[in-house]
Amino acid sequence: GSDLGWSGDAIEAQAFAYMAVRSLKGLPLTFPGTTGVTLPLTGGVLAKP
Repeated sequence: GSDLGWSGDAIEAQAFAYMAVRSLKGLPLTFPGTTGVTLPLTGGVLAKP
């Protein structure tokens, strides 16, 4: 990434934000074709203090 002028820290932050939004919407984060899970799985539940 950095040899292309991309910030690894920014890409990581964007990836976590993307997964957080998918999780809040109840959309899957993992898929059988990419992670080997049996069914697509969501990111769990939001725990509020």
